Amino acid sequence: MEIQRENDVQVGENYVETAFRRAYLGMDFLLDLFIIFYIVDGISNAFYHYPSFVTVPMKQK
Repeated sequence: MEIQRENDVQVGENYVETAFRRAYLGMDFLLDLFIIFYIVDGISNAFYHYPSFVTVPMKQK
């Protein structure tokens, strides 16, 4: 995930690796009778974990 922030006097960016959650994918395989799980988890990105807080270092423009 790439994060870019900007205000009137500063600019900053950061890159965060996402973690793939195999447990969700495995659970969907076990419950393969319900194809809706594949669709919902794929659309909602439930297979991936993103951090809830990311620091973006800012620099003067």
